[in-house]
Amino acid sequence: MDDDQLELLLDDLALELDLDFAAPLLEPVLQGIVDQAPRGRLGREAAKAATAIWNEDIAAELRDGFEGLREEAATRLDAIEAALRELERPPRESQVARAVVFRAAVELLARVSRNHERMNELEERLREAPEEEYPALTLPAAVAAIPAAAIDFEEADEAVVGFIESFPDPWEETPRGAEQAAHWLARTLATDERRAAMRSALAELADVAKEEFPLAAGSLEALLAEVMPEDPAEDDLWVNLVVGLAQEHLGEAQF
Repeated sequence: MDDDQLELLLDDLALELDLDFAAPLLEPVLQGIVDQAPRGRLGREAAKAATAIWNEDIAAELRDGFEGLREEAATRLDAIEAALRELERPPRESQVARAVVFRAAVELLARVSRNHERMNELEERLREAPEEEYPALTLPAAVAAIPAAAIDFEEADEAVVGFIESFPDPWEETPRGAEQAAHWLARTLATDERRAAMRSALAELADVAKEEFPLAAGSLEALLAEVMPEDPAEDDLWVNLVVGLAQEHLGEAQF
């Protein structure tokens, strides 16, 4: 049996031995790990510990867990086979096709809701701010166009790792260092098609929001009216989009 596959199965079961009881019996195994002992020696020590620790209660718990996993796998396999059969049907009759469309509709609704919230928050901030601050307050709205930029997840993930590593001092994210890293990320992910798609999506958002959020829509349109810089690092909308993308990939990390 493959060791890695077994480890994954045990992770699923989350079995916990009584360490207070097992600790003295596991000392030779622990010492072997610390000493980076040869695999043969570790195997022999583990076999001795297993003989001393093992009992029918542990075996029964594992047996029940493995049988449960087998039932889950069988159920999942049945579902996969049924889904494959559904793909042979015309789209209008296919449960799979309808489910994919429904999921896409739900995701689109969630996106519309998020953009509505963004524009609402921006409108409120602009109402309380002097007009000269409008551009800086509006630029973060560029993240609404992340889906339109259609950046592959793996490409984005690799770029985000480089984005973090490009800080001059990993222990002190200085404003200058953060700016340089953001510019590097903007150039790395930029294509003319992506930047054009971003602007098209933001223009559509501004047009839809005009009636309900006139300040936010107007400020966004003013940014879009500016000539797109040749250098992606000088394209403030694009920089804000890619930094927002990095934040999405890194959860609560802030830059």
